[in-house]
Amino acid sequence: MHAFADELRELMDREENNSKD
Repeated sequence: MHAFADELRELMDREENNSKD
């Protein structure tokens, strides 16, 4: 099983970072 939570967290962080730009 892949770490889905980890991927989701990274995605959320990425989106937040993108919004900050």
